[in-house]
Amino acid sequence: MKIILQDDYLSLKPFESEELTDFVVITGKNGSGKTQLLNLISLKSNNDPKVISKRIEFQPAISKIQAEGIIKNSSSAINHDQWKKIVGAKLDIYKNLTPTKREMLRYVIEAQGNGDFQDVEQKSMLSTTEKYILLLKKSYAETFNSTLDKLINVNWNYQIALFRQLITPANILAMKFANAVMKYSKKNDDQISDVDFFNTPHDESLIDINDLFTSQIELVFYNYAKRRHDNDYKFLEVSN
Repeated sequence: MKIILQDDYLSLKPFESEELTDFVVITGKNGSGKTQLLNLISLKSNNDPKVISKRIEFQPAISKIQAEGIIKNSSSAINHDQWKKIVGAKLDIYKNLTPTKREMLRYVIEAQGNGDFQDVEQKSMLSTTEKYILLLKKSYAETFNSTLDKLINVNWNYQIALFRQLITPANILAMKFANAVMKYSKKNDDQISDVDFFNTPHDESLIDINDLFTSQIELVFYNYAKRRHDNDYKFLEVSN
């Protein structure tokens, strides 16, 4: 598919696009004309008198155009203070986790891969190794204010009770945040600082639920811009 504009429209100049796929993402700097192009397409598809003389066509011709997109009335502009609040919430959760609980969360995330704990009620142990049993005991004792000597014959009941309290979506997300910070900063758990949390460009999956109709799209694009800026800086730093 191609988009061909033959007349000036606001700041847009005539152009012929390259060959496009069926799914196209329009991106560019502020003021580059993204919204103007979308508005022109929308007005033209509705035969608006304002643009009746403007020649814009698609090859091959398109019989139906949906130009309104997804309306998100709850969306708001994201600024740096809001970004700090979002990341700060994860940081606060992480800082309240003891080293044992962090180790337990990390173990479970690695063991189950994607961190999906919907099978938490399964009546079986995640692992029967001595390392896991000891970690389970320590985490359970800390979470439920008990002592190790009271934990005899630890089984899946202990695991389920602990998972319900510790292996929560909020704790998992905070732990994944921390793991990303350590990987990016090349620091250990006891070396990362609050600043490292805010300076790490996080993956979108750690920022918001990846769902078309419930995700906060503005967060995704803010994070994208932040990561792009970070990559530009590193590129210039290496080049110089």
